[in-house]
Amino acid sequence: MQGKKISNLNDEFDLRLYLKVLRKNSAWIVLFFIIAFLMDFLYLRYTYPKYKASTIIQIGQVDRQARIIPQREFVRTDLAGKIELLRSSSFLYRVFSKLPLEISYYQIGNVLNYEMYKTSPFEIEYRSPINEIYNIPIYVSFPDENNVTLTATINNKETVYKLKTNKWERTPILDSLKFNIRNYSRIRSDMKGVNENQYFFQLERKENLVRAYSPYLD
Repeated sequence: MQGKKISNLNDEFDLRLYLKVLRKNSAWIVLFFIIAFLMDFLYLRYTYPKYKASTIIQIGQVDRQARIIPQREFVRTDLAGKIELLRSSSFLYRVFSKLPLEISYYQIGNVLNYEMYKTSPFEIEYRSPINEIYNIPIYVSFPDENNVTLTATINNKETVYKLKTNKWERTPILDSLKFNIRNYSRIRSDMKGVNENQYFFQLERKENLVRAYSPYLD
């Protein structure tokens, strides 16, 4: 009895059937790509950007020690000690003291708030803040180029301060505060047609910055 040959799907590929199935489900395929595109767009649009930086630190003293005292264990121990020093809280505290990270500037968006960093149209200088003012948003509005209004909620109480720009002012929350206008044209454009505050800033303690950033140092 002659055995029946088992058909191989790859050998009997029907192009017309494939195209027919493809046309029949073309709406679902297009819908899939549209949904995937929208998900990618929303993810990129409403996710905070993350940045990575790297550097190389050359410790020349180790090389000199190795030439003078060619002991590998000594050099390895000394290098490990320097690496631990670079990762120590005291060293990082000194580093963050020299970086402009104690004040964070934000612009209020429809979904997310954007940190402006060095693109902020204004910047502040301050002295002797009270403890309660750290890590809370202080909202800012500009009635005009010469005046600024601050709104802060401290101990569940909202307080409003009206100050002059480009000059030192005394407030109960900051011993001295100065608002420097860098780009009033942008401020006026952002505030146009908006009744609520468009900006806020936040003061950070150096100790909190060290705790926040040190886990990301490899």
